[in-house]
Amino acid sequence: MTVEAIWSKDVECPVCGSNFTAYNVRRTAVSVSKKDPDFCCHYEGINPLYYMIWVCPLCRYAALRRDEFTNVKDTERGIILEAGDKLRAVAGDRVFDGERDLETALEAFKLAVECYTIRNANLSKMAGLYLNMAWLCRTKEGGGLEEQEKEYTQKTLDFYNDALQNQAGGFGEMGEIGIQYLVGELNYNLGNHKDAIQCYAAVIYSNEKDFRPDIVNMARERWQDVKEEWNKIKKERGEPIDDNDEPAKPVKEEPGDAS
Repeated sequence: MTVEAIWSKDVECPVCGSNFTAYNVRRTAVSVSKKDPDFCCHYEGINPLYYMIWVCPLCRYAALRRDEFTNVKDTERGIILEAGDKLRAVAGDRVFDGERDLETALEAFKLAVECYTIRNANLSKMAGLYLNMAWLCRTKEGGGLEEQEKEYTQKTLDFYNDALQNQAGGFGEMGEIGIQYLVGELNYNLGNHKDAIQCYAAVIYSNEKDFRPDIVNMARERWQDVKEEWNKIKKERGEPIDDNDEPAKPVKEEPGDAS
């Protein structure tokens, strides 16, 4: 661990009151080598996702770092303490302070998932945790975590789909349109080309398209690329291909329509 890359902070756990040292990555130490269409960043050197989750070494409360970590309601504090045995079982004897490797980072996220679940976090928050876990798996040097990445990607997709249907707001800077685009990418990553194409079309024709024109432009590019890939697959199957130059406008289902 280099002094230049990592800085430490003394933190008081908002659940049990114990004091511990949390570690963070300096922004100046982060270097992105490339970014995937689903926003997964590949880094040269240290990966800031390794330190995104702070973990109390005593009660095993885990959450996203900084203000997010300390923002615990009184009603949540009690249920986290009551779940102490379960959290300690999930964490085992793993040490989360100091330098982390990929396995430790994933375990920290698993612990955070447990904590956010018992706190009844909103759907998009849960989706974001699983998305980061999928990204961590993808960036493993030499690969080998493809099945885990697929599992976390599916969980991310399920939570985001649920959020788009049932969550009112709370989608962050990306907005609902950004999440819709991301759902398209998640479908593509899972091999669901048709669903991905439909998601990109929904972004292109979204009522929020003026809110994030950059997202709309990405959706147009991805619609074209994924459509061409899907047409090749359909051609090999002997199925008719889509030769339209523009995506079909999504048809909004009315209540009572068959699914």
